[in-house]
Amino acid sequence: IAVASWQISPTWKLGGRFQLTTGRPDTPVVGATYQADLDLYLPTYGAPSSQRVELQHQLDVRVDRTWTFARWKLAAYLDISNVYLNAAAISYQYNFDYTERTAITTLPIIPSFGLRGEL
Repeated sequence: IAVASWQISPTWKLGGRFQLTTGRPDTPVVGATYQADLDLYLPTYGAPSSQRVELQHQLDVRVDRTWTFARWKLAAYLDISNVYLNAAAISYQYNFDYTERTAITTLPIIPSFGLRGEL
């Protein structure tokens, strides 16, 4: 994780965070067996925790603005997580016979806005 912040002026602040993480350990499905009496496929698993989900990286940015009054301060911020829309894989979903898998991902971008008052 790399974090940086820049106080542009007494009222404006800009910050960012870049994060690079390995995927969590996962147990792979290496095949499947058809069960005719149940009419479904049962997965055959590989070695426990022998693979990882994909590598994840993201860039978050934040802009803060502060207004100073006689007896109090008001601050507003805009925070955008995952600016370049790189959704993280958290697990996998398989088709009916376990021959194909699709990544289950997080939200690609999360913007948030907030206000804070100080007396």
